Amino acid sequence: LLPDLPPIGDTPELKGFDITSWNGVFAPAKTPQPIVDRLNRELSKIAASKEVAPKFEALGFEAFGQTPQQFAGFVGSELVKWNKLVKDAGIQPE
Repeated sequence: LLPDLPPIGDTPELKGFDITSWNGVFAPAKTPQPIVDRLNRELSKIAASKEVAPKFEALGFEAFGQTPQQFAGFVGSELVKWNKLVKDAGIQPE
């Protein structure tokens, strides 16, 4: 989109920081594991289908599946990353 704009991780204040947008599907707490597993399996098939995958790509999305456990780990790491940034920057709610 902005080829001449350097990545945010190249700025001195945020050296090495990686900012990417992502999407995921969440289920209510205490959803039975067999339901979570089926949702994961079916949504992964749909996202990878020849009908849907090109539509994601046309929008600039890279669709890939993860297990529910992998996604939970990813979300946890994102929370740690953003909490640290907020704390280090001294950001306060207004």
